[in-house]
Amino acid sequence: MDIINGFNQDAIFKLYAYVKAYEDVGVKSFEKEKDFLFRYPELKGLLNDIKEVNCHWATSEEMKQLNFKQLYNEIYLLKYKKSYLLDLLYHLRNAIAHACSIEHNGAVLITDYKVNKPTEFSARGRIELRIIENFTKTLNKAEL
Repeated sequence: MDIINGFNQDAIFKLYAYVKAYEDVGVKSFEKEKDFLFRYPELKGLLNDIKEVNCHWATSEEMKQLNFKQLYNEIYLLKYKKSYLLDLLYHLRNAIAHACSIEHNGAVLITDYKVNKPTEFSARGRIELRIIENFTKTLNKAEL
């Protein structure tokens, strides 16, 4: 049974478990990937997890041209922290927390928008739910 944006209850639980793990670790407070991994060396596994996602820098205009339903484990991002890892985690969190993610053929379509500019994208892509689950498992290894 679909509840929100095509997701069933189990998928929603998994998505919000990611948001909780992201918030618990305080990922947003880090400006540099090296500082994040220095503080949480046990999270270096995220570098392996992210290898399953093809990340690209793009402008909001370029993202408007994407048919992101055809993407496969691929995401386009505005440069925010200049780190694919931190930017992907950040935009993924926003897309889930702001209900800007949609289920599509077993994957999650991700959309994030610029602050106060709902017509300008800051991220768009498609990621398998199991990869998001891997991010959650790895983030939960953080020694807080």
